[in-house]
Amino acid sequence: MSRRIGSTVLGAVFALLALADAWQLGDAARGRHPDPPGLLVVHGLTGVLAGAAAVGSWRRRGWAAPAALGWGGVTAATLVALGPVLDTPPAERPQLWVSAAVVAVAAGAAGWYLHRRRAPVA
Repeated sequence: MSRRIGSTVLGAVFALLALADAWQLGDAARGRHPDPPGLLVVHGLTGVLAGAAAVGSWRRRGWAAPAALGWGGVTAATLVALGPVLDTPPAERPQLWVSAAVVAVAAGAAGWYLHRRRAPVA
């Protein structure tokens, strides 16, 4: 089973994303995170999805692509919802929509690549 550089890079990126979410949750457990509890739940969910995408990418599993797409969907939806949740000024909210679109496109591209690179079913 040959490993492509793209699968390795995506695995590393998703591993870093999972680590970032774990870091946020660790800070919250130590009382150093000011985010509302709902956002901490999202960090837990996106961390699990990113971790699954990382492991699935390294192992070329079929569930890596849905995990990557799930991560992108949850992250993009969260970015859009941050405006009202954090009472972001209306002038800054379009930036959240642009960020959500970038995340959705990147997750879609990652999902497409991982779907194509999965190991053949025996």
